[in-house]
Amino acid sequence: MLKELVIVGVGLIGGSIARAARQHQLAQDIVGIDPAEGQALVDLGLVDQSFASLADYRKSRGHKSKDHGPAESEVGAKGRLLVLAAPPSACASLLVELLDEDHHHWSAITDVSSTKQALIQALAALEQQASSDPETRERLDHLLAHYVSSHPMAGSDLNGPGASRADLFGGARVFLSSLPQTHEKAVARVEALWLGLGGLPSALPLQDHDALLAALSHFPHLVSFVLADMLASSPQASAAQSLHGGGLRDTTRIAGSSPELWADILLDNRDEILQLMPQWQLAFNELTSLLQSHDRKALIQVLGRASRWRRQFV
Repeated sequence: MLKELVIVGVGLIGGSIARAARQHQLAQDIVGIDPAEGQALVDLGLVDQSFASLADYRKSRGHKSKDHGPAESEVGAKGRLLVLAAPPSACASLLVELLDEDHHHWSAITDVSSTKQALIQALAALEQQASSDPETRERLDHLLAHYVSSHPMAGSDLNGPGASRADLFGGARVFLSSLPQTHEKAVARVEALWLGLGGLPSALPLQDHDALLAALSHFPHLVSFVLADMLASSPQASAAQSLHGGGLRDTTRIAGSSPELWADILLDNRDEILQLMPQWQLAFNELTSLLQSHDRKALIQVLGRASRWRRQFV
């Protein structure tokens, strides 16, 4: 059991981590870092304590930047895990803040960002800074030794801490991306956290993450949003809302997700998503041509190919 599980950003994902950790008794204390929610997180029963920032949390614990004593090092090495559940750009900024603190306080640090480009860019900038500054090099290596990037393949069309669920990660694939400097113990601790939350950890190189997730998640969300927007602007908009069947409900469910969140995800991973656009256009043009020519045989071949692929989902 962890001494403390500290979660920065207690929305749907961060809140669900807190709920599941409490249900499975993974931590003695669960701490939320969220400037917007504050006391509401405690009132919801998600966390035991809430702070507006990591700086406020550190002050409450009497942390010292860079320097540490043996007692705090021993406690931190065994019992405190930090989860960055803030938006990707905020997680990247937090790396700079974490660079100046005592990493012996954390047994491991992870993020749950849906895209990793901002993280990769932040790491590259820190590496550049460290190349000419031995002190920064030492602190960066210390930080990265504790760092494992995560991405749970779980979510909801709802958002915010009130939508959090203890069972959100049950049976969900969780991609783990370690760094060259990451210590094996940190990987094991983050893996143990996700197993405890009900997830199924799977290693994925950080550099491969965004290309894979563009196909698995980001582009499907874009398609769902486009379909919902097309119908919303059509003469059938009202009828589709009230008379829909399972097909429309299923294919547009994820279009009910947070527009702000998904605008950030799509923009963060725009290069990978744009590379998929020509493939989509080719497939759509093929179907358009087959319908125009009334080519039933060829249409069955295309639909059959798609159907066989979908039925083989694990």
